[in-house]
Amino acid sequence: MLSAAVSDPALVAHARAYLSGADDPAGAAAIASIVDRVQNGNETPRTFTDGWIASRGLAFAACALAELSGIASSTENLRRLDSLRQIDPVSLRRVRGLLAFCPEEEYRRAVERLAAHRGTRSRRLGVSYLVPTRRDWVDECCADPPSAEWGSNAFYRERLGASVSTPRHLELLGWRLEDSDFDAFTYGMRATMADGLGPAAAPVLVDAWDRLRIYKPWREQFVELISLIPSDEAFKLLLERYEREFAREYLLAAMERFPVRAVRVLFTVASNDSTSALLAAGLLRMHLKAHPELPGPDPAPRVPDAPGEDLPAVLTAPGRAPRLPAYADPDVLPQVLLKGGLPQGE
Repeated sequence: MLSAAVSDPALVAHARAYLSGADDPAGAAAIASIVDRVQNGNETPRTFTDGWIASRGLAFAACALAELSGIASSTENLRRLDSLRQIDPVSLRRVRGLLAFCPEEEYRRAVERLAAHRGTRSRRLGVSYLVPTRRDWVDECCADPPSAEWGSNAFYRERLGASVSTPRHLELLGWRLEDSDFDAFTYGMRATMADGLGPAAAPVLVDAWDRLRIYKPWREQFVELISLIPSDEAFKLLLERYEREFAREYLLAAMERFPVRAVRVLFTVASNDSTSALLAAGLLRMHLKAHPELPGPDPAPRVPDAPGEDLPAVLTAPGRAPRLPAYADPDVLPQVLLKGGLPQGE
């Protein structure tokens, strides 16, 4: 393949230099591409990646993976790609994870070396995934994101989602999660995106929850993810969707996880005239009862329960005790007050 007349001469030179012992990530990627074509299995890129880390160091491995995204090989030639090549996700994730936990000096060296391997759109996307702390590099990728004409569009869209970390990135992307962003294997990517963006992720995730028909097991994970975001906005957006499937249990979990935030948001909502005000007042009452150590006024103090003999028989006679929907939880609803021996308004 290296001797084929149709092989890219520059790439062949890099490959021969690497085989001669040179510190050449592009050559390493070329050789890995050739072997991968012959072996055609996941273990080939993972073996090469581990070998590069062990023999040449983490920075070299990162650069070689970036180069691999723009190389194609067949049984007859070796050439550069104009479009993206999907790289083994385990290898990418492994190097990204090691970079995240390596000593600061080693990380700095890796970033400096990767700066020389960003010459194409595919390499820029790969590099930004490996070192998302370079927000200016992520800016470039968000301004020129993967588009529908690329064969590996979804793969690199996910990696870009795992690289964003500022509202500016979302603004550049005009980002909206789509149906293609949801499957059994992408929850980690969405969680990584939420972790990188922090509170700014809340409206993006809730927008997808409102628009998309998400498979039930993934929808529960998605609602849980929203409940983990440490912001008043995320809590309020979850509260506004209290009657939806999974919303109640994860809102209650968020109240326990962020008890002070729960008091603050619930009191604010309970004090206005929104449709969530009564619900917020009941949840706040329940929350303060469970956590008497928390400061916070009850927006609608409870009155003592009336004795049974003062109530109409229709309210005390034995019945079927049907299961109440979430929004009819007696601890959450306002009390029905008595007037003249009957419930108020009768």
